[in-house]
Amino acid sequence: MIEHVQIRWIKVGILGGLSASILYPVLLFAPLPLPLTAAVGSLLGPAIGVGSLGLYHLVRLHAASVAGALGAVHNIVAGALFTAMALVQLAVRSRAPVAGGDLVGVWLGLDVAWDVYIGLGTLAFG
Repeated sequence: MIEHVQIRWIKVGILGGLSASILYPVLLFAPLPLPLTAAVGSLLGPAIGVGSLGLYHLVRLHAASVAGALGAVHNIVAGALFTAMALVQLAVRSRAPVAGGDLVGVWLGLDVAWDVYIGLGTLAFG
């Protein structure tokens, strides 16, 4: 029996959401070497995107959902922005542990962009 593609998306989305739920605290609290921290930071954004696609397919199981599609799109963009922000932070901190205001401003701008998109995505899904 071939499983319906939406159910497969939902299952993959659950894995993405669970992965993001594990990767985020690891990124914040685990004292990992720089290459592993970069790997965890790089995986978190795609995990958020995959989880959001799965949630979108769950929301539209019984009917199409414009809000669900907007939520998925915003959260996928948020995941990409988070990855960029995390990698910029790691790069700056690895080269200049006490970064100047200009460099901090770059990652704070990416941080605000991530916050805007994840907020809009969460609002749309809600």
